[in-house]
Amino acid sequence: MTPRALIFDFDGVLVDLEPLHMKAWQEVLKPIDLTFSDKDYEERYLGLNDRDFLALRFKEAGKKLSQTLCNELIQKKEHKTTKFFSKEIPLIDGVQDFLKKVSQKYPLAIVTGGLSNEVYFVLDHLKWRPLFKIIITSGDVQKGKPDPEGFLKAYEKLKNLCEWNPPLQKSECLIFEDSQYGMEAAKRAGIPFVQVRGSLRGFDY
Repeated sequence: MTPRALIFDFDGVLVDLEPLHMKAWQEVLKPIDLTFSDKDYEERYLGLNDRDFLALRFKEAGKKLSQTLCNELIQKKEHKTTKFFSKEIPLIDGVQDFLKKVSQKYPLAIVTGGLSNEVYFVLDHLKWRPLFKIIITSGDVQKGKPDPEGFLKAYEKLKNLCEWNPPLQKSECLIFEDSQYGMEAAKRAGIPFVQVRGSLRGFDY
Protein backbone atom coordinates (compact mmCIF):
# COMPACT_ATOMS: atom_id res chain seq x y z
CA MET A 1 0.00 0.00 0.00
CA THR A 2 1.28 3.47 -0.88
CA PRO A 3 1.86 5.51 2.30
CA ARG A 4 0.10 8.80 2.95
CA ALA A 5 2.33 9.91 5.85
CA LEU A 6 5.92 9.18 6.87
CA ILE A 7 7.33 8.83 10.39
CA PHE A 8 11.07 8.94 11.03
CA ASP A 9 13.29 7.96 13.87
CA PHE A 10 15.96 10.63 14.20
CA ASP A 11 19.39 9.33 15.06
CA GLY A 12 20.59 6.61 12.71
CA VAL A 13 17.86 7.41 10.18
CA LEU A 14 18.26 11.12 9.40
CA VAL A 15 21.51 11.97 11.18
CA ASP A 16 24.35 9.78 12.42
CA LEU A 17 24.85 11.07 15.96
CA GLU A 18 25.01 7.73 17.78
CA PRO A 19 28.84 7.66 17.82
CA LEU A 20 28.78 11.09 19.49
CA HIS A 21 26.13 10.02 22.01
CA MET A 22 28.19 6.92 22.77
CA LYS A 23 31.37 8.95 23.24
CA ALA A 24 29.57 11.39 25.55
CA TRP A 25 28.19 8.58 27.72
CA GLN A 26 31.56 6.85 27.88
CA GLU A 27 33.16 10.08 29.13
CA VAL A 28 30.39 10.78 31.64
CA LEU A 29 30.29 7.26 33.09
CA LYS A 30 34.03 6.57 33.20
CA PRO A 31 34.61 8.45 36.50
CA ILE A 32 32.04 6.22 38.23
CA ASP A 33 33.39 2.98 36.71
CA LEU A 34 30.39 2.36 34.47
CA THR A 35 31.98 2.75 31.07
CA PHE A 36 31.28 0.27 28.26
CA SER A 37 32.66 -0.83 24.91
CA ASP A 38 31.53 0.33 21.48
CA LYS A 39 30.23 -3.19 20.85
CA ASP A 40 28.18 -3.15 24.07
CA TYR A 41 26.55 0.11 23.01
CA GLU A 42 25.65 -1.14 19.55
CA GLU A 43 24.29 -4.47 20.76
CA ARG A 44 22.51 -3.51 24.00
CA TYR A 45 21.87 0.21 24.25
CA LEU A 46 21.31 1.55 20.74
CA GLY A 47 17.81 3.01 20.44
CA LEU A 48 17.18 3.53 24.16
CA ASN A 49 16.44 6.99 25.49
CA ASP A 50 18.85 8.41 28.07
CA ARG A 51 16.83 7.42 31.15
CA ASP A 52 16.23 3.87 29.98
CA PHE A 53 19.90 3.55 29.01
CA LEU A 54 21.04 4.63 32.48
CA ALA A 55 18.50 2.38 34.19
CA LEU A 56 19.77 -0.62 32.23
CA ARG A 57 23.45 0.23 32.65
CA PHE A 58 23.14 0.68 36.42
CA LYS A 59 21.05 -2.50 36.72
CA GLU A 60 23.68 -4.49 34.83
CA ALA A 61 26.37 -3.18 37.19
CA GLY A 62 24.27 -3.90 40.29
CA LYS A 63 24.26 -0.24 41.30
CA LYS A 64 21.43 1.96 42.50
CA LEU A 65 20.34 4.89 40.33
CA SER A 66 18.52 7.70 42.12
CA GLN A 67 16.40 10.25 40.27
CA THR A 68 18.82 12.99 41.32
CA LEU A 69 21.85 11.13 39.98
CA CYS A 70 20.00 10.25 36.79
CA ASN A 71 19.17 13.91 36.13
CA GLU A 72 22.74 14.96 36.94
CA LEU A 73 24.29 12.44 34.54
CA ILE A 74 21.89 13.35 31.73
CA GLN A 75 22.71 17.02 32.20
CA LYS A 76 26.44 16.28 31.97
CA LYS A 77 25.92 14.16 28.88
CA GLU A 78 23.76 16.83 27.22
CA HIS A 79 26.49 19.40 27.83
CA LYS A 80 29.02 17.17 26.07
CA THR A 81 26.78 16.32 23.12
CA THR A 82 25.93 19.97 22.53
CA LYS A 83 29.66 20.71 22.27
CA PHE A 84 30.11 17.79 19.88
CA PHE A 85 27.12 18.81 17.73
CA SER A 86 28.38 22.39 17.42
CA LYS A 87 31.48 21.01 15.68
CA GLU A 88 29.89 18.44 13.38
CA ILE A 89 26.53 16.87 12.56
CA PRO A 90 27.09 13.77 10.41
CA LEU A 91 24.19 13.09 8.04
CA ILE A 92 22.81 9.79 6.83
CA ASP A 93 23.76 9.20 3.20
CA GLY A 94 21.20 10.64 0.78
CA VAL A 95 19.09 12.31 3.46
CA GLN A 96 19.05 15.84 2.01
CA ASP A 97 17.67 14.80 -1.38
CA PHE A 98 15.27 12.32 0.19
CA LEU A 99 13.74 14.84 2.60
CA LYS A 100 13.46 17.47 -0.11
CA LYS A 101 11.49 15.04 -2.27
CA VAL A 102 9.17 13.44 0.30
CA SER A 103 8.41 16.69 2.17
CA GLN A 104 6.65 17.90 -0.98
CA LYS A 105 4.42 14.80 -1.11
CA TYR A 106 3.71 13.71 2.48
CA PRO A 107 3.29 15.10 5.98
CA LEU A 108 6.39 14.10 7.95
CA ALA A 109 6.83 13.27 11.63
CA ILE A 110 9.77 12.47 13.89
CA VAL A 111 9.58 10.07 16.84
CA THR A 112 12.82 9.92 18.80
CA GLY A 113 14.14 8.99 22.20
CA GLY A 114 16.44 12.00 22.02
CA LEU A 115 16.23 14.97 24.37
CA SER A 116 14.21 17.85 22.96
CA ASN A 117 17.06 20.36 23.38
CA GLU A 118 19.44 18.16 21.41
CA VAL A 119 16.92 17.32 18.69
CA TYR A 120 15.79 20.90 18.11
CA PHE A 121 19.39 22.15 18.18
CA VAL A 122 20.23 19.80 15.31
CA LEU A 123 17.02 20.48 13.37
CA ASP A 124 17.51 24.24 13.60
CA HIS A 125 21.18 23.99 12.67
CA LEU A 126 20.26 22.01 9.55
CA LYS A 127 17.18 24.18 8.87
CA TRP A 128 15.01 21.05 8.84
CA ARG A 129 12.43 21.98 11.48
CA PRO A 130 9.87 23.38 8.97
CA LEU A 131 9.88 20.05 7.10
CA PHE A 132 8.31 18.15 9.99
CA LYS A 133 4.70 18.71 11.01
CA ILE A 134 5.05 16.64 14.19
CA ILE A 135 8.06 16.06 16.45
CA ILE A 136 7.87 13.65 19.40
CA THR A 137 10.90 13.55 21.71
CA SER A 138 11.61 11.71 24.96
CA GLY A 139 9.91 14.41 27.01
CA ASP A 140 6.61 13.90 25.17
CA VAL A 141 6.10 10.28 26.26
CA GLN A 142 5.93 8.32 29.49
CA LYS A 143 7.67 5.27 28.01
CA GLY A 144 10.42 5.13 25.40
CA LYS A 145 10.98 2.57 22.67
CA PRO A 146 10.38 -0.38 22.48
CA ASP A 147 7.09 0.86 23.94
CA PRO A 148 4.87 2.02 21.03
CA GLU A 149 3.61 5.17 22.80
CA GLY A 150 5.64 7.60 20.69
CA PHE A 151 4.56 6.14 17.36
CA LEU A 152 0.93 5.92 18.44
CA LYS A 153 1.01 9.54 19.57
CA ALA A 154 2.51 10.60 16.23
CA TYR A 155 -0.17 8.67 14.36
CA GLU A 156 -2.96 10.35 16.34
CA LYS A 157 -1.45 13.77 15.67
CA LEU A 158 -1.07 12.99 11.97
CA LYS A 159 -4.66 11.76 11.86
CA ASN A 160 -5.85 15.08 13.30
CA LEU A 161 -3.48 17.19 11.23
CA CYS A 162 -5.99 17.82 8.47
CA GLU A 163 -9.30 16.61 7.04
CA TRP A 164 -8.18 13.30 5.59
CA ASN A 165 -10.61 11.83 3.08
CA PRO A 166 -10.83 8.96 3.70
CA PRO A 167 -9.49 9.06 7.29
CA LEU A 168 -5.81 8.20 7.71
CA GLN A 169 -5.22 4.59 8.79
CA LYS A 170 -2.19 3.12 10.57
CA SER A 171 -1.54 0.96 7.52
CA GLU A 172 -1.13 4.14 5.45
CA CYS A 173 1.75 5.42 7.57
CA LEU A 174 5.32 4.24 7.13
CA ILE A 175 8.00 4.30 9.81
CA PHE A 176 11.73 4.57 9.05
CA GLU A 177 13.78 2.94 11.82
CA ASP A 178 17.26 1.55 12.37
CA SER A 179 17.38 0.03 15.88
CA GLN A 180 15.93 -3.17 17.29
CA TYR A 181 14.05 -1.20 19.97
CA GLY A 182 12.58 1.14 17.36
CA MET A 183 11.45 -1.66 15.08
CA GLU A 184 9.89 -3.48 18.03
CA ALA A 185 8.00 -0.29 18.91
CA ALA A 186 6.75 -0.01 15.32
CA LYS A 187 5.54 -3.62 15.38
CA ARG A 188 3.72 -3.08 18.67
CA ALA A 189 2.13 0.10 17.30
CA GLY A 190 0.79 -1.86 14.33
CA ILE A 191 2.36 0.54 11.82
CA PRO A 192 4.38 -0.65 8.78
CA PHE A 193 8.10 0.06 8.94
CA VAL A 194 11.30 -0.23 6.95
CA GLN A 195 14.83 -0.58 8.30
CA VAL A 196 17.39 2.06 7.36
CA ARG A 197 20.95 0.75 7.15
CA GLY A 198 23.10 3.84 6.83
CA SER A 199 21.55 5.27 3.65
CA LEU A 200 18.24 6.57 2.30
CA ARG A 201 19.26 6.34 -1.36
CA GLY A 202 17.54 3.01 -1.93
CA PHE A 203 14.10 4.25 -0.88
CA ASP A 204 11.70 5.64 -3.48
CA TYR A 205 8.42 7.19 -2.26
